[in-house]
Amino acid sequence: MVFLVALIVLTFALALLNLLLTYGIIRRLNLSHPALADVKPLLPDEDIGDFETATTRGKSLSGAQLRGTTTVGFFTPGCQPCEEKLPAFVEFAQVNIGNALAVIVANSSAEADPMVARTEKFADVVVEPYGGPVCSAFAITGTPVVMTLNERRVVQIGLPAKAA
Repeated sequence: MVFLVALIVLTFALALLNLLLTYGIIRRLNLSHPALADVKPLLPDEDIGDFETATTRGKSLSGAQLRGTTTVGFFTPGCQPCEEKLPAFVEFAQVNIGNALAVIVANSSAEADPMVARTEKFADVVVEPYGGPVCSAFAITGTPVVMTLNERRVVQIGLPAKAA
């Protein structure tokens, strides 16, 4: 009986330690990106913010230039969920050339090159770090995220069910 009580106390102590360490990690992450901690993600029927940037091909791009229906995908190199969702985005962009924007969230263009090569044929591509102009306009705090816009308004989160 003493052994069972000791085992329960030890299990409780380890669970409490795990909870405290998890809380500390989350708090530390929020402190390392204080600007991202207060960002609220965009929801359907909300407008994106203004931005000005350039694509990997040197084309000037701004929020005002997003006309009609545009699908925008945010992906990060080395992110497993991003690697899994990127092929579906590329397939969608192939069918809807000119109506897709891929934002590769990376600290260097060398890090982003493999993803850029996969998307650049079918979509406009922007490479920028978290907090860059496009990420800020779309309130992006994590990847992968895919949004469909009509003009500058979010219509849907995720890829449309069928390519048009």
